Amino acid sequence: MADWWESTPESYLSYVSKDRNLSVVTEAVSPPNAELLRGLKKADLIQQADSELSDLRSLPDNSGQRYRWISNKGDTTGS
Repeated sequence: MADWWESTPESYLSYVSKDRNLSVVTEAVSPPNAELLRGLKKADLIQQADSELSDLRSLPDNSGQRYRWISNKGDTTGS
């Protein structure tokens, strides 16, 4: 699935809340990076989140609530 789906503004980021976007950046990149985005308006946050997540691939877990973040090298990070 991660070979063809990306977490982009068109596929995901625009459709979830600002808080969920911050959670995704926290899980996939780092809490400090997410904190830097906290004060942005949603449109700007989506653009920055897209940039932060562009080198990662994501897969939803079985519950659909969290994502596994996989680098382009196939290393799993986050949960």
